[in-house]
Amino acid sequence: MIRKSISTTLRLTADIWLREGGVQQLYPASALRIVDHHLHASGIIEHSKESLDRLYDHDWFCVSQAVTCFDVEDLLVKSLDDQDFASHSFIFVMGVGSSSIQFGNVITLNDEVLATTRRIFCRKEPSGKSAPFTDEEKSRFLESQPPELLYSMPEVEKFGSFLPGSEENLTPVLTVNVGPQHVNMGNHADHAFLVETAIHAMSLADKDISSVAVNYVSEAKLGHTLECLFHSDTLYITRTLSTGRKVLVMVARSARLHAE
Repeated sequence: MIRKSISTTLRLTADIWLREGGVQQLYPASALRIVDHHLHASGIIEHSKESLDRLYDHDWFCVSQAVTCFDVEDLLVKSLDDQDFASHSFIFVMGVGSSSIQFGNVITLNDEVLATTRRIFCRKEPSGKSAPFTDEEKSRFLESQPPELLYSMPEVEKFGSFLPGSEENLTPVLTVNVGPQHVNMGNHADHAFLVETAIHAMSLADKDISSVAVNYVSEAKLGHTLECLFHSDTLYITRTLSTGRKVLVMVARSARLHAE
């Protein structure tokens, strides 16, 4: 059974952002954690029937995601009153390609929208080759259509997967080490950790972080040192090889809103 809607709990001390001027929002990284859990619990992607060691028969990679969080009056107080206010995540499929799929999510507190997200995943064989969807799979995915109510959704953009030239002489605004608490299976840096790192760096540079779009370019693993570099309005997260060459891990930028 596909669970298009699930209830979710907001962590009062970690998920709610009390901004200057009394503005209250859900943290963007918290919204992405909620929708990631919902995706894996939804049943839209069928769990492996062949192996107890793998969640899915194929590898699923998030290549791009965007999130926008909205101002909600008295969000902290409303979240405390769980008798009258229930937070839910709603998931739907916004498009299906040959081996890629775009998910949309809306997080609400009763009738108020806390956040909207778009996320693009691609499916691959364990060997690394693309794993195209069958016509039957595409039809099943498209059964999870967007709700009738239309929300302002953040744009998922394709940023250039390259670093600014070395002549820019960029200075990192933030440097972090990938520790055991930041990795998932295979010692890969968790995407939520990478988003949190990007949001931290953007806040240090006084960038708007209520709407964030990211592209994942390459993997970071346990023990890697990540540097966050700004050029124009774009954040580049890199790691450095033993040769001294920088490798791009992620690109982030303030997201644009698009009314569907």
